[in-house]
Amino acid sequence: MVMFYPTRCNTCGHKFTNRSDENLDYDLFRCVDCNAFKKIKKLSKSYVAFFRKKEIGVCDECQGRICVDNEKRCPKCFTDDIVENGESYCMLLKK
Repeated sequence: MVMFYPTRCNTCGHKFTNRSDENLDYDLFRCVDCNAFKKIKKLSKSYVAFFRKKEIGVCDECQGRICVDNEKRCPKCFTDDIVENGESYCMLLKK
């Protein structure tokens, strides 16, 4: 299931949609440098805890750093000062 969250940036006012992939066979991580998503095979909770804030991959878009627990960011100004501002909705994906 993929959850979508209408979101607004408190810094630049940009409105966008964040997403969270739940209960799938991969985890979704963000690039620290360009905010692009990268799918990585499902990680164990102990692995995620051990590698918190450490680089676990390379971004396909900009060759930046993919890190565990990278905060959601505004795609326009890259700040993490964002707030969800509406009803979330979901989509079920077929495997």
